Amino acid sequence: MKKYLSAFCIRWKMETQYRSAAIGGILCQLFFGLILVALYRALYASKPQTLPIAAVSSYVWLQQAFFRMVTSSEGGMLDSVRTGGVAYELCRPVNLYGYYFCRDAAFKIVSCGMRAAPMLIFALLLPEGWGLLPPVSAPALCVALLALALGLLCSCTLDNINMGFTMKTLDHRGVQAMLVLLAVSFSGNLLPLTLFPDSWQRFITLLPYAQMLDAPIRLYTGEWTLAQSPRVLAVQAVWAAALMGLGMLIWRANLRRVVIQGGLSMSTIKLYLHAARMLLKSHLQYPASFCLQTLAQIVMQSGELLAVLLIIRRFDGLNQWTGGNLLFFFGVVNVTWYLTEFLFRGVTCLGALVQAGTLDVFLLRPRGVITQAICHQLDPRRIGTMAVGMAALVMGARQSAVQWTLLRALALTEGVAMGAIMILGLFLLEGMLCIHTVKSIEMVNTLTYGGRSACQYPIDIYPRPLKLLFMIVAPFGLTFHAPIAYILNKNLFGWPDYCAFLCPLAGFASFGVMYALFQRAMRFYRSTGS
Repeated sequence: MKKYLSAFCIRWKMETQYRSAAIGGILCQLFFGLILVALYRALYASKPQTLPIAAVSSYVWLQQAFFRMVTSSEGGMLDSVRTGGVAYELCRPVNLYGYYFCRDAAFKIVSCGMRAAPMLIFALLLPEGWGLLPPVSAPALCVALLALALGLLCSCTLDNINMGFTMKTLDHRGVQAMLVLLAVSFSGNLLPLTLFPDSWQRFITLLPYAQMLDAPIRLYTGEWTLAQSPRVLAVQAVWAAALMGLGMLIWRANLRRVVIQGGLSMSTIKLYLHAARMLLKSHLQYPASFCLQTLAQIVMQSGELLAVLLIIRRFDGLNQWTGGNLLFFFGVVNVTWYLTEFLFRGVTCLGALVQAGTLDVFLLRPRGVITQAICHQLDPRRIGTMAVGMAALVMGARQSAVQWTLLRALALTEGVAMGAIMILGLFLLEGMLCIHTVKSIEMVNTLTYGGRSACQYPIDIYPRPLKLLFMIVAPFGLTFHAPIAYILNKNLFGWPDYCAFLCPLAGFASFGVMYALFQRAMRFYRSTGS
């Protein structure tokens, strides 16, 4: 037992070293929480529901506080299988399942603990309807904490199942993408399960993913009473035991046949096309993993589309925007986002290159760092997500009865092109911050993924601070929403039609600023290592 406790403590100490990253994560999750609460308040103003908005806002804040318990995992074993380091792991005089279970538990507890306390204090201080309600009673709080501990066990056992499958597929990303998709969709993170149709909830609340956060939150808010708590805790315990048993069987079977891997892959228009061919070929070396990842991406994006469709079904529309308009917004923003990730995925790896010290290699080559970063990685899995976004775009255009003309087509093309350039600039911002801090700053996610999530809906529904943020700092509103409003024949802030062609240029200007900041940061680059 002492060995596993030592593994837990070592991982605990390791995770507490990067305090600036934790602060960035706190600010990021606070920002996401405010965006989601603002969105649900706008939806409730359009069409009130039986569930009070105060309960929904509490649900959102508790989900954000413990977000990393659902989506993050300790990746040591995953990387060791892929790189061949598992040969060293097999020499350890411990049960590897228990060893990595303890490491994963420590990772999740520290990641959530460092973020949850300040976030919950902040949420409790917000006014009712914006913040977090106190627990209905002290016993309800105690039962909710016990349910949260059982939810942590369920989360860790699912992570270990992913590690077990990695020994078979040799690439963890496919299975991990599927598990994260299911966890995000059915834990209440993508859309509160309380807003799902009642007939769906009876089934979804019995799944293991709902046991992670949805069950503890419902006990905290009093939606499930103390009389119902024994049944809830029993379901959680059964799932934790069953998943742990399944994980042990998978580990025992696959550790006997694990393959020792090794080596690293690395790969001007001609250079990019050559690198793209090499990278695509390397992706296809693991067909099972590639297919699983692509399918997971498609299903995950379909889940986000389903969330929008459920919102449209429950709320009909949003202010002046119809359901078809919301689908069109969703389609345009997501097609552009995933097109950028497909073509320029390597730029998002700059932070990892800085942390590993491998950015030094880029500096020795007769090519620019950004050019090499772009050629370093390609993400063909995003083709499926682009297809889902395109389907939403087409459905939205048809439901909105868009009358396509040459000017509207040009407005859409300019918006997508300038939007991709703007998103590329935001990816450079994260690389720039990593040069100064080494550890990736999650606060950047408020501008990248936060911008994508918020600006899938019209910018004019948000409070003034969010409007200014997404029109000046990260100009999603100018780059996307001005041309979209023109195409849909809607009035956005009373702007004239020519703004549909002038505003997207803000995306190019934003990229220019980020590029200059990145080049300046490179002057201060100092090599690091693992």
